[in-house]
Amino acid sequence: PLLRGPTRRIVHSELSRDFDVTTQVLGTGYSGAVRLAQHRITKQQVAVKQFTKKRLKAQRLKMLQSEVEVYLSLDHPHICRLLHAYEGRSEVWLIMELCGSELYTRLCQ
Repeated sequence: PLLRGPTRRIVHSELSRDFDVTTQVLGTGYSGAVRLAQHRITKQQVAVKQFTKKRLKAQRLKMLQSEVEVYLSLDHPHICRLLHAYEGRSEVWLIMELCGSELYTRLCQ
């Protein structure tokens, strides 16, 4: 597995087991679109970043591993939390809390 760690927040399963991802794009970033998703049982809404493992070069894979480790350790009221990281056979998903708005949008107001 790409993602390792002694935490229950790294899940080795397909995202669709626990979440329904919508087509609504919340924003875009280096890795592509960030989409709205909803937990199947609790109905909690979250933001999801998706990565295709085959498309990631070795250096980007290391950066992704590092990003997951750092974000899982953060706990600050002004930083959106990484709730879970899912790793399936060909994809990795970062499940983040749904924050009110992007910093750029707020600065433009």
